[in-house]
Amino acid sequence: MLRTKPIALSTMWGIGRFDNLATMVEKSHELGFTHIEVNYQVTETMLEELRSVPHLAVSSVHCPCPGRQLSDGRWTYRLRMTAEEEDEWQPALQGALDTVDTAVALGASVMVLHVGSVPLEDGLEPKLRDMYKKGEFRRPEYCDLRERLLAQREARKAPYLDAAYERVRRLVDRAGEHGIRVGLESRYYFHEIPNLEEMALFMEEFGDSVGYWHDVGHAENLERLGFTPHIDWLKTLGHRMIGVHLHDISTLADHEAPGKGDLNLRAIAPYVPDEAIRVCELTSGNSEEDIRAGLAVLRQAGLI
Repeated sequence: MLRTKPIALSTMWGIGRFDNLATMVEKSHELGFTHIEVNYQVTETMLEELRSVPHLAVSSVHCPCPGRQLSDGRWTYRLRMTAEEEDEWQPALQGALDTVDTAVALGASVMVLHVGSVPLEDGLEPKLRDMYKKGEFRRPEYCDLRERLLAQREARKAPYLDAAYERVRRLVDRAGEHGIRVGLESRYYFHEIPNLEEMALFMEEFGDSVGYWHDVGHAENLERLGFTPHIDWLKTLGHRMIGVHLHDISTLADHEAPGKGDLNLRAIAPYVPDEAIRVCELTSGNSEEDIRAGLAVLRQAGLI
């Protein structure tokens, strides 16, 4: 397979599809991938499976990794570093700190981070998404609901942003000691941190210790809902981009193989720096044939 740039496959594709992630890595090489990204669902046991792979090439590690289940049944990847409750943010932060160690052990240079969220009134954002899926996004009720969400997030964000800065700083300090860069990912849900304006402030605050990690499905999702245009993320932060999650989207459902949805990947390509890490982040429901076709789509779009 011809390639112009390295391309990684997220272990997201292997979870539930393979009994052993070592087999998934072998298959990823057959499909044409040069690296893997280790995602947040990977447990200690799965990490051991990956460590058994000769000459394992890991591009990045998605926080928190390894994923752990706490004594009360909660999984670390469900926890928010910006939570008010210490019994949530402390294990969330520890999971991020542990990810630094995982990245070092696997030879990755970047860890991908979900920063946190601003809690909004229950049911508002799911209602907006449901209206969109029903084709009701031009109704006045939809616009009113979107404006209500915007106003509520703006009014509530301050303490959660403060918490985000404090905890990201602790993580960045630890990661910097080991030569690991932190990639702050654009998010899927409107209430999550950071939005575009906040992301730019994080880049300014932390300098080269952090970089922007663009998720094409997440940015497209928010544009379709009527929030930030996808292109604005790229124009504003493309020069700080250190990685990108590549997949496709149908309506609001993402993590499909490129070509299975209706995302204009060709329009994204000019904004992705040559040195940015490229990761196909696909669910296990995508077949090998879907992935092979998806790589061809990415090549035609100029992304690999």
